[in-house]
Amino acid sequence: QPGAKWELPKSEPFVTRSLYFFSGKKLKVGSDRVFNDPITLEVDPSVDIPLENTSSEPVRILMLQGRPIPEPVAQRGWVVMNTAQEVMQAFRDYQAGKFGRWPYERDDPAFPRSHPRYARFADGHEEYPDKAQV
Repeated sequence: QPGAKWELPKSEPFVTRSLYFFSGKKLKVGSDRVFNDPITLEVDPSVDIPLENTSSEPVRILMLQGRPIPEPVAQRGWVVMNTAQEVMQAFRDYQAGKFGRWPYERDDPAFPRSHPRYARFADGHEEYPDKAQV
């Protein structure tokens, strides 16, 4: 809400923590960093981080946090494995149909164009681009 203040409490120092400011006009992070546009920030998990909405509109923030994976990571497109060889094997398996087959008559796994895109939130409300909340 406009003028809202909140403190993100510190966490375990070995986690990775990101804040994604994706909606609103102004977000103050810490004592001196003010952001006017959407941004992703890597933040220090070992300290409390004050957050303040310094605008007259609501802001929305997504916080992501997790422990680093102590393994090598190889990625190509949507396939993420530990080695490049495993990635290539996953592509071969996919092309051979080993990931299962699409059981529907049509190949499009999306809504028809007549159905708008939307996001459903944990509280059950839905948001549609360029439309009011439902």
